[in-house]
Amino acid sequence: SQLEAGLNRAQLEVLRARLNPHFLFNSLQNISVMIREDPQVASRMVVQLGDLLHSVLRGNSRPESTLREEVELTRLYVELEQVRFGNRLQVEFHMSNGIQGALVPCFLLQPLLENAIVHGLRGAKKTGIITVAAAAEANNLVLSVKDNGMGPPSGDGGIKVGVGLGSTCERLAKIYGDGNTFSMRRPPEGGTEVRITLPHPY
Repeated sequence: SQLEAGLNRAQLEVLRARLNPHFLFNSLQNISVMIREDPQVASRMVVQLGDLLHSVLRGNSRPESTLREEVELTRLYVELEQVRFGNRLQVEFHMSNGIQGALVPCFLLQPLLENAIVHGLRGAKKTGIITVAAAAEANNLVLSVKDNGMGPPSGDGGIKVGVGLGSTCERLAKIYGDGNTFSMRRPPEGGTEVRITLPHPY
């Protein structure tokens, strides 16, 4: 049982380690583009990226963090993206009372925000609005990220997930087994909503 637990921890670290370079590569790509377009904006993005990496690496050895800590880290990522997008990107956080101390996997929300920005809002001419929500339902913690963008592609091929969302799904399965759900859908009003439920007994 100790060997199995150690193997699970190692696998979780591999999955999380896969997220950090993916996120860093995308951020550096964006900064590289801004260096040519607006060096001052690129400079501010470097500072924001440094603050974000400091927070990410500080908790790198922990598999879980509180929802409060996860939201604070996600806000740093949003600030980095808003330097680039300006008023074209608005992100709203709606957290129910009494759940700030709930434990969630570290670096859980950032890939969801990144997916909404990169895929959901790509090509959109209107202001991108992303809503991040967390609430308790029965014995579950429900997290959702919804955007007003183009929506997931339709067709028989289903919705495909990239490295960020794929690693997130694998981590959830490793930590919670069948005790979690992950879904992505197109709401009636359009856009994309990603919804995660985690066990959260009271």
